[in-house]
Amino acid sequence: MRRLLPVLLLLTGCAVERPGFRPRYDRFADLKHVEPLPRPAFSSGETEDEAEIQFRAAFVFYDKQRWPYAATALAEALDYDEDRHDIRYYLVVALLLANRDEEAAHHAEELMETPFEMRARPLLARALLRLGRNAEARQAAAPAAPENYDAAGWLARYEALTL
Repeated sequence: MRRLLPVLLLLTGCAVERPGFRPRYDRFADLKHVEPLPRPAFSSGETEDEAEIQFRAAFVFYDKQRWPYAATALAEALDYDEDRHDIRYYLVVALLLANRDEEAAHHAEELMETPFEMRARPLLARALLRLGRNAEARQAAAPAAPENYDAAGWLARYEALTL
């Protein structure tokens, strides 16, 4: 054992350079991070509504985390019924997860002045931040902060990280 100790010290302590320090990734501090939403509750009955059929079909890809395919399927569902805000909301999430931020921002802006506005604001803020439009991102999240926990947390992290 005494003979092995110098050899071990020699092997472990002779590095020419120190390994680079990588800060631990914190997804809660990452304002650009998006979590997939849980799937909505679908009625168990059959339907004749083409938009609803396509919406349900999109969740085959969504559940498998195939974001580009889910986004395409959700966009097709939206083609059947432009007034379905729930489809557009999930489309924004799928587009963000597929890293298609410009499209996500466009669809999130379409959700303003709808019942999904407060839920869409943090997503819009993330898309704008990814696009490098930081001031617009903060403005997008601020109105939702008093009512939306996600927007309030997003805004608080934004303020803390930009001090």
